[in-house]
Amino acid sequence: MITAERSLPNKIMLPIFWQHQKAYFFCLEYVAGKSVLELGSGSGFGSRLLAAKAKAVLAVDSDCRALTQAQKKFHHPNLSFVCKDIMSFKSDSKFDVIIALQTLEHLPDPSLFLKKANILLEDRGVLIISTPNTLNSSPYPNPYHLREYTPSELKDLISESFPHFRLYGLHGDRSFRLYNKKRLRTASLLLRLDFLSLRRLLPRRLLQIAFDFLTLVNRTLVSLFTKPYLFSLDNFTINRRTNDAIDLIVVARK
Repeated sequence: MITAERSLPNKIMLPIFWQHQKAYFFCLEYVAGKSVLELGSGSGFGSRLLAAKAKAVLAVDSDCRALTQAQKKFHHPNLSFVCKDIMSFKSDSKFDVIIALQTLEHLPDPSLFLKKANILLEDRGVLIISTPNTLNSSPYPNPYHLREYTPSELKDLISESFPHFRLYGLHGDRSFRLYNKKRLRTASLLLRLDFLSLRRLLPRRLLQIAFDFLTLVNRTLVSLFTKPYLFSLDNFTINRRTNDAIDLIVVARK
C-alpha cells in the first residue's frame, strides 16, 4: 500500500527518501558476501541496493502489493521476496545479517521481535535497526507508529536480547533543517483547521488515511511556496551523537 510511510524512488526530490537511503548505505558496510534477512522491506528499493553487494538477500514484508511491485521493479538474482508478517516469519536457515529499518516503531511487541531476531542470527551475526528518535521527531504524532524511542529507552530495549551493541545517530544538515522547519510550520497551519481536535475521535485507520492526505498536501505546499530543494546522501551524516539525531541506528552483535 502506498502511504506516507513508504520511501519510494518517485519521491527522490524529498529529503525523507535520502534520509532512508543513508541508512541503507550505512548497512552496506556489513553485508558484503553475507546472507541477509531484511524484515520490513517496504518498497524494495533498499533491498535491491543490499543485493548488489550481499551474497543473498531475503526481503520480508506483510504488504503483498508492495512486494509484487518490488519484484517487478527491483529484480536481482541475489534477491528474493516473501510476503509474511515479520512477527510470524520463520526460517530453517540462519542469517549473517538481519536488517530492520524504520520497522521497530510499528511493532506491538518489540521485545519478542528482538528475541526472534537473535534466534535467526548466525553466531557472531549482526542486527541493524533504525527507528525515529522521539527526542527530535515531529510534535504531531504519526498514527502508523505504535511507539517511538529516546536513545536511553532504545538502549534498554536492545540490551534485553543483545548485550553487545553500538548506538548511532542519523543527522540532517542545514538545508534539511530549514526544509523540516518549513514543513512543520505548514503542518501546524493545516492542523489548525481542526480547531476542535476532532481527529482524536477518529479510529486509527481513519487517522492514517488523514495523515497520508495531509502529508501529501503539506509536501506539495512546501514545494510550491518555498525555494526548491535538491537533496542527496550528502545532506545526511551518521555518527555517535544521538540526542539530537533524526533517527537512531543500532548495530548489535550476537
